[in-house]
Amino acid sequence: ITKSDDFAFKDTDTFKASNYTMIFTDGKFTINKNAADLVTNTTSYSGTYDGAEHSGSVTVTGINGEIPAGLNLTYQVGNDAETTTQPTVKNVTNGVQTVTVTIKSDCYEDKTVTYTQEVKTAPINVMAQNASKVFKTKDPDKFLFDVTTDGVNGETAEFTGSLTRETGEDVGKGSNSNGTYLINKGSLALADNGNFLASNYKLTVVPGEFEITKSDALALTVNGYEGTYDGKEHTGAASATINNESVTDAKIVYLVHYGEDVEGMNEMPTIKDVIRND
Repeated sequence: ITKSDDFAFKDTDTFKASNYTMIFTDGKFTINKNAADLVTNTTSYSGTYDGAEHSGSVTVTGINGEIPAGLNLTYQVGNDAETTTQPTVKNVTNGVQTVTVTIKSDCYEDKTVTYTQEVKTAPINVMAQNASKVFKTKDPDKFLFDVTTDGVNGETAEFTGSLTRETGEDVGKGSNSNGTYLINKGSLALADNGNFLASNYKLTVVPGEFEITKSDALALTVNGYEGTYDGKEHTGAASATINNESVTDAKIVYLVHYGEDVEGMNEMPTIKDVIRND
């Protein structure tokens, strides 16, 4: 603060200006940085992976909506180093990223604000193809599936592992209401393939049905008994096989003829006494 040219003493009834010499010492006038009127607006970003770059945003205005002089923004993602380049996100972030923005300018106090940005997994959907086999035969080498939802922007999913089915080898004993067995996800998983990154996607498998049908290859082997009376019980033998494999749970019904009478039983009948046909 300096003395102006017209700044001088003025005579009054009790003061004679000519009797004095003015000694003026310059003063200081300080304009402090504004701490209240800096306006900031932040916008966070949250979306599903689409192959494009995204970011949140921050806008800064001063009094009357002007851009503050000397405005400088620095960004920090988590504990990463600060940068003057606004960070963007493209790939799945495995949670929410917090971006800290430090705002500096010539006329306003420094200010810090935050916003968040997040990219979530996109879906890859596959549907297991239904399959079947005949009782007592081998399962298919692998279970097939159709991709119903593939990657975005022309990205093509790659897979590792395989589908599996629920255990069981009996006809009509699967967990489905119609007795078929579920074909499930098993070890099937996504794998990287060029621009396709498995971490950007979530795999969902629609189960298929595996049916075990009845076999027409059942073979029955029967051995009778013939011998001399020895006072002991004797019996024949019967066994069922499919493709030379024993069918241990086969139900065999035995019909015993007594003259013109016939009796059915579930166990092999025995014989002890001589049966005369005369």
